[in-house]
Amino acid sequence: MNPIFGLFVVALVEATLAATVLARNPRRPVNRWFASFAVALALWGTLIGLRRLSHDPTVVLTMVRGLFAVAALIPVAFFRFALVFPRSGRERSHVAQVVTLSGLFISGLAFSPWIVSHMRPRPDGFPDLNYGPLYPLFTVYFVTCSATALIHLGQKLRTAKGFARAQLQYMFLGTALTMAGAVTTNIVFPVVFHTSRFSTYGPYFTLIWVAFTAHSIVRHRLMDIRVVIGRAVAYGAGWVLASLVVIGAVLLDLVTPLEPTLSPAGAVTVGIIAAVTVGALAPRIRRIADRYLYRPAYDARQLLREGSRAMATFGGPERVAGALADLMVKALHPESLAILVWKREREEFQPVLTYHVDPTFVWPGSALTRGSPLVSEIHDRLGSLLADDLAGHVTLDTAAGVSRELRAWAAEVAVPARAEGKLGAIILAGSKLSGDPYFREDFELLETLASQLAVGLENARLYQEVVSIKEYNERILAYMDSGVIAVREDGIVTTFNPAAERLTGAPAAGVLDSSLGALDPAIQRVLKDSLAGQQDSETEISATRPDGRSLPLLVHASSLHDRNGHIRGAIAVFNDHSRVKALEEDKRRADRLTAIGALATGIAHEVRNPLVAIKTFAELLPERADDQEFRSTFAKVAVKEIHRIEELLGRLRALAMPTAATLQPLDVQVPILDTLDLLRGEADRRKIRLVADIASDLPSVLGDGDQLKQLFLNLLLNGLDAMGGGGTLRVTARPDLARQGQGVLTVRVADTGPGIPREDLARVFEPFFTTKVHGTGLGLAICRTITDAHRAALWVESEPGVGTTFIIHFPALVGAPVAEALR
Repeated sequence: MNPIFGLFVVALVEATLAATVLARNPRRPVNRWFASFAVALALWGTLIGLRRLSHDPTVVLTMVRGLFAVAALIPVAFFRFALVFPRSGRERSHVAQVVTLSGLFISGLAFSPWIVSHMRPRPDGFPDLNYGPLYPLFTVYFVTCSATALIHLGQKLRTAKGFARAQLQYMFLGTALTMAGAVTTNIVFPVVFHTSRFSTYGPYFTLIWVAFTAHSIVRHRLMDIRVVIGRAVAYGAGWVLASLVVIGAVLLDLVTPLEPTLSPAGAVTVGIIAAVTVGALAPRIRRIADRYLYRPAYDARQLLREGSRAMATFGGPERVAGALADLMVKALHPESLAILVWKREREEFQPVLTYHVDPTFVWPGSALTRGSPLVSEIHDRLGSLLADDLAGHVTLDTAAGVSRELRAWAAEVAVPARAEGKLGAIILAGSKLSGDPYFREDFELLETLASQLAVGLENARLYQEVVSIKEYNERILAYMDSGVIAVREDGIVTTFNPAAERLTGAPAAGVLDSSLGALDPAIQRVLKDSLAGQQDSETEISATRPDGRSLPLLVHASSLHDRNGHIRGAIAVFNDHSRVKALEEDKRRADRLTAIGALATGIAHEVRNPLVAIKTFAELLPERADDQEFRSTFAKVAVKEIHRIEELLGRLRALAMPTAATLQPLDVQVPILDTLDLLRGEADRRKIRLVADIASDLPSVLGDGDQLKQLFLNLLLNGLDAMGGGGTLRVTARPDLARQGQGVLTVRVADTGPGIPREDLARVFEPFFTTKVHGTGLGLAICRTITDAHRAALWVESEPGVGTTFIIHFPALVGAPVAEALR
């Protein structure tokens, strides 16, 4: 390649590098000064090449002076870059001003004869330079400024770590070698030998700086620039390079040393040799490319698999942290490693694992709280926090506190470990033993392992909670008086507490982990119904103990579902109901005696009144037997009172046993409307408005029309009597088809009377209980008897001052055969 043409190629590479860096972040001073330095080098090389292309002394002199003007700005750009790379050095701002002004002054002098006076011809036709009196000053300025900048970079290099150290190292070496070569060819040679014939080769030394810069960008993210090169691209480039080398060697040495044209046999031979050689070199080329571009000192996938296996095992926080720490040390070889886990009971992050290559290292005596600068900084941070990057991400005040805590824990990077958005642990890793910085792959590995750590710690916490809950539940089950039986979806018994063992008489050893067949058939039936999908149920069963004794049990059974609603088992909780049954029987006996007493009292009261009247007339009969009027009055009174007794006895007979009737499907609105028609005249006389609100789609019910008329008549008369004069008596009938089974038909009889006192609501259906002056207290009791015969439910709701409502729920015939409804 022509040396002059090569200068333009080098200048193009430098200009491209400048544009790339500036485009990455044009606002950062370090990017701007780096781009300025690269552009100055590119202009310098371009002007040297253009000078060699011209033979006109005047044109050459102008370009040479412009070349020196550009060269005078190179130390300025480099010095300013050295001040801000990788971080600004404000303590040298006054020196930077002096260097900048000096560079501008020298750059201006370059257009005068004091640095380059004139051109002198040479035998080869290319004019040579004749330097002016201030050329030594230019040389001193250039060397001094460049050396000062290099010294400044060297000072930073001694104290830097991690990314900053790697970047400074390559930038220092690349710039030093470039400066040494360029100064030698373009300054030393002209001063010593008084010729510029070697200046053409000076810009080529900038390729050293370009190479070190490119290497630092690829390997160390110089100025936060990331170059991503796929493995296939790198391997393909290596394969092409090896192929060219092999083919070139074969062409030059093995096939036809003198004749560049290959014969067909030679071409085949070259292809075979190239394929075999490249195939043999391919693994080595791939390893070299991977080592340079990706630094795969570890197999990240294998480490993550090992981490996943470690987190799948249950254990305490120390065991989980230890397993992850082993993987981190194996992969990254840090000088130190600390894992701090959040302790809720103490409200702080406490170390559960610490590792340091120096066993005498003293760890901090206090843990980290939520208010510490480091925890506050990474609490909501998504990624890792690098000590060298604090200045660009946090304020100066915060950076000081964070840096102090990182130094105390000998950490270069802090990685948060979160589970479900909560900060559960912090990983603090020190510098690598190799001196290399942490790369992108390292951060990804650390953050992934941190996620696994968070999951592992959460699993450990949940495992401990499960163990504690299991022990707690076992203690509860052991001391419960209720029996508890739980089964899986396949019918295997998983829980059988001591109370269940005591109540059923079956030993737990013979029931646990066995099928339902080991249980009493009645208990089996309840659990099988729950496994089949039956809703929560409470039922009373009779279980037979092994000694033959029958035991009544009250069982509450329920299905056990997973989060998707699928049945995964069933549980039954049961209690000995024998004592309750005995108490209920005693209560029923007492209630019967009370009812009989109340009934006897009511009968005695109702019968005694007419008997008193008859007795009085009977006692007077001997004395007034000849009195025709007395005898006539006595006969009327006796008949009336005897009729009254007969009517009372009929009501009592209806209360005790309603008239037997055959229940058949009927439309309930028929007896309702008939009863309303019967009472309409009486309602008009009392100025009471009768309202019927009956739905058109009422289902049929099983009933007896005459008894239902008696039911509605008693309820409506009770409402008319309660209101006296004025008001509204409303009858509504509505179907309720949303209920399970046959459905329900609801009838309401509501009045706007004074209502029933709350203390009397519980007694309104008792025989002979009445608030009327002349009432018998049997009407509502007969209504309850009729509804019971129709398998209906009757109750009352009342609010004093508003009114009273009697509600009846009839079982409706909705798609059910009549025979089934009658059962």
